[in-house]
Amino acid sequence: QGQESVPDMDKKSKVVAANAALKKEGLEDFVGIGITFKHDKTSRQFIVKQAAEHGPSKGILFPGDIILSVDGFSLEGKDSKEVSKLILGIEGTVVELLIQSMKDNEERVVQLFRAPVSHSQAFSPTVSKPSRGTSSLKTPKRKEEEARSKAMLASDFSSPSAVVESVPEAEEALSPPASTLLELKFPVALSADKEGANVTQEVQGKVTVQEGAKPPAHPEQQMPTPAASSNSLDDDKNRVLFVPGMFSCDFGCGFSGDYNTVANHEAFCQNRRGWREHGK
Repeated sequence: QGQESVPDMDKKSKVVAANAALKKEGLEDFVGIGITFKHDKTSRQFIVKQAAEHGPSKGILFPGDIILSVDGFSLEGKDSKEVSKLILGIEGTVVELLIQSMKDNEERVVQLFRAPVSHSQAFSPTVSKPSRGTSSLKTPKRKEEEARSKAMLASDFSSPSAVVESVPEAEEALSPPASTLLELKFPVALSADKEGANVTQEVQGKVTVQEGAKPPAHPEQQMPTPAASSNSLDDDKNRVLFVPGMFSCDFGCGFSGDYNTVANHEAFCQNRRGWREHGK
């Protein structure tokens, strides 16, 4: 029988792999005859855990039956792998089991037909469990890759459609994955420019703040102030503004006028000499 089972090793390996999924729960599935057994480590016995509701084992094997031998080979002292090798044979052949019935504790011989794996999957509910278990070992990576590919496709089709309508140039920046902040901000800035005057108003506000950093209330009247004040910045700090556009002499003589007039006056002011001497 061992020589006859050699050509069927490919299907056996698949079956053994399917059985391995149930070993975590202490169960093993006899694929092909539709039964699940549990290896009781204390008693060293192989006990039927579940029998198919339909198929070769229906009405023949029941939960609690003890499997004593397979095809005349005693299972005493054997492990699950050895039992699997004994029971898995050529499709279409008969497997002979010696069982101890859980109903009357009597030993009887049971012969079951080894159905093809594909057929057994159709009638055996116990086979579907390991088939899902083995497929789950491979599918998570595939599912992750499919999920990532779908996410990439979704981003490629959805993100440009929202921006391309207003900014066609942004398609090239959005198609590759954004790795810098500039790529993220670039399409937003372009789209914001075309939304309205909000951006220009904000820019103008920033400009007026920069130009209005100096305290004059009427910038148009005091436009020449920065050029002329470069000669006497210290004097500008002490100058008091009484009337818009009017300046008074810093030396306290009471003279007032526009900036140029007062500046010329201060150069020849009589109090200037005394202020300097007092300052010294």
